[in-house]
Amino acid sequence: MIWMMTVDPARRRLLLPNLLRGFVLTVCLVFAGAEYWHGLETRAEARAQIQLDAANLARAVSQHAEDSFQLADATLSGIAERLHVYGTGPGNLESLSRYMRREAARSPRIHALYVYDASGNWIASSLATLPASKNNSDRAYFRHHREVDDGLSWLGPPVRSRTDNSWIITLTRRYNDARGRFGGVVLASIRSRYFSDYYRGFELGREGAVALVNEAGIVCARAPDDEANVGRDLSNTTLFADIKAARSGTLTYVSPVDQMRRISGFHHADHFPLIAVAALSEYEALAAWRRSMRTHALLTLVTIALLAVLGEWLRRQLLARQAVQDQLEALARTDSLTGLANRRALDEYLADAWPRALRESAPLGLLLVDIDHFKAFNDTYGHQAGDACLRQVAEAVKHCARRHGDMAARYGGEELALVLPGCDSNTVRELAEAVCRNVRALGIPHAESYTAPVVTISVGGASLWPARMGAEEGPASLVKLADLALYDAKAGGRNRAAVRS
Repeated sequence: MIWMMTVDPARRRLLLPNLLRGFVLTVCLVFAGAEYWHGLETRAEARAQIQLDAANLARAVSQHAEDSFQLADATLSGIAERLHVYGTGPGNLESLSRYMRREAARSPRIHALYVYDASGNWIASSLATLPASKNNSDRAYFRHHREVDDGLSWLGPPVRSRTDNSWIITLTRRYNDARGRFGGVVLASIRSRYFSDYYRGFELGREGAVALVNEAGIVCARAPDDEANVGRDLSNTTLFADIKAARSGTLTYVSPVDQMRRISGFHHADHFPLIAVAALSEYEALAAWRRSMRTHALLTLVTIALLAVLGEWLRRQLLARQAVQDQLEALARTDSLTGLANRRALDEYLADAWPRALRESAPLGLLLVDIDHFKAFNDTYGHQAGDACLRQVAEAVKHCARRHGDMAARYGGEELALVLPGCDSNTVRELAEAVCRNVRALGIPHAESYTAPVVTISVGGASLWPARMGAEEGPASLVKLADLALYDAKAGGRNRAAVRS
């Protein structure tokens, strides 16, 4: 202070602008650094989301392949049993051919069904006419079943069909004659194109790809290039070595097929030697992040330029920053997914509502809402569908918060809450049942629910009179009572409301 008083007034006038210039420069550098760090963080978050999407897609592709071959295997098992019991007489083969034609026509997955005798000759098929002088004893699956009698199906590598030259994947079973000797082979083929046509239904971007590879590293199907890469051997690539090393996961790689850098998820099938690979172009997948960062960078440069040129604007900037802080505070109290109040805001509201109800000698009600079998919903339809479901249920709950003072909030996970000041137990019960009806009326399909074919909720309600409670009681008592009621609703079979008071 003494030093400041001894400084020449002119120099003192320059001192403050210089200090302001240094302050503004410091703020600009800190701001630029924060934006750079924010960009790195958001890029990591974007990549994590892309990896999650790729992993989920790989699981879906793996399950589809599993279902397709299990269906074919069930058909083969029936044919092999029939041949073992009734033999290969003309009458049985004719009846069997009609049955195979019906099965192949019924299922779009099955390309064709065949029966070969112990010498590899074609003796029955799902074709309209049986080609003459056809023999498949040279095929790998025929040699395998002739040598191995393990009662198991065998998934072969992709081969060219001898009927229409298309790429097919074969699933075969051995059948024995009545004496238990090798009688021949039954075969079901599925076109590679069937899988690639299915994969084209996914939103992969222009440079994304989905592939089905067997555990020997041979490409069985791929989209978007259909059959162009079927039969390609990837066993010697680093990519296949990484995929082979783990049952499922994600990785970033340069494709050995088209040299495109991709973020990929992979998953091994449970019952067949197949690996599903779902890959998204890293460049395309991060396009939204890059657009966001360009916008952020432009705003940062403009802000720095304004701060550098207009030092006197600092005061207004501080006021604007306070406004931003207020917005951030509002965002901090709002759940970003559902748009409802978050857990922090809920706790604060209950802490205020309890003494208010105490002063006014009024009841205080609370509903706790839990979506039934929500994990099964996510596992079946994916997390994006789960998020959409949660938003719809939240909107239905919010629709019941019509009175001034009612507050809908996300309690945590798939649980929501509705604070009802001034509501006794009868009103709470009516509102709880109304929430259940609103959610059922949404009609969101839920195939894996054993409660109902649509998404339902369990609701626990509670109503207390704070004025009648002890001084040591508080909002926690109301939450605990509502939680017990929610347990009652679940124990009672879900899709219902229970109220305690």
